[in-house]
Amino acid sequence: MSTGPKRPYNKVMAAAQSVINWLAPNYERIKVADSLRRHKDTIGDIEIVAIPTPICGLLAEPTGDTLVDAVYRRRFSTRNVAETASGNEFRS
Repeated sequence: MSTGPKRPYNKVMAAAQSVINWLAPNYERIKVADSLRRHKDTIGDIEIVAIPTPICGLLAEPTGDTLVDAVYRRRFSTRNVAETASGNEFRS
């Protein structure tokens, strides 16, 4: 919740849409949240919720001792790698 000054919905939504348009190429899905989503008359802050576009190869088998490989080993050490690599983990 914002404690600063509130501004009219139309002005804040225009600013939020500019940010969304700028971010959109890197995200599968991106939406406004909170007061903007509910179309309140005045808005204190902009909240955006986004699902990033998967990076090609990020879920592939680790190949060496890079930071990505270390994160992969930690994240998927107790999971079925084939299921995770197929993307099933990220679907709801």
